[in-house]
Amino acid sequence: MAERYRSRRRSCAGQELAAKAIRHAIEAQRKKLKSSEKPCEILAFETLTLRLAYMACEYFKADFGLAIVRPEHQAFYRRVFLHETIAEPRLVPGLAKPFGLMAADFPALHERVFERYPIMRSTAFERRMLFERPTDRLPSSDFVAAPEPTMVPHT
Repeated sequence: MAERYRSRRRSCAGQELAAKAIRHAIEAQRKKLKSSEKPCEILAFETLTLRLAYMACEYFKADFGLAIVRPEHQAFYRRVFLHETIAEPRLVPGLAKPFGLMAADFPALHERVFERYPIMRSTAFERRMLFERPTDRLPSSDFVAAPEPTMVPHT
């Protein structure tokens, strides 16, 4: 019992050390980004997480990019992703803060976003690896399917 407790404490200490290192790296990146004046370098760590949504819009050929956004973040979505508010912020049951709905015409606006923020671009390979399912892939002409397994022995 005592040994299990000690190993658990070492694990927690390791996790705390890793979390501290990650926080330090994020803070250093934020300071670096804040000191920059170029639009493509203003991206904060949080913005990079939104790249996945942009990749999904491109992969699935979305007509609109939708975002549920808190009022204090709407200016960011307007400035960076050219979103427009389509539903004013309101309280949502179960949540403490109001949220609004914003949208952008993805086919019409994505190139403007890519010009200002090249980091938002992605390759077809990236999108395929994230969103394609094995059933979406077409078998190649030289692919030979294995016979269905059976319980009956072959003779």
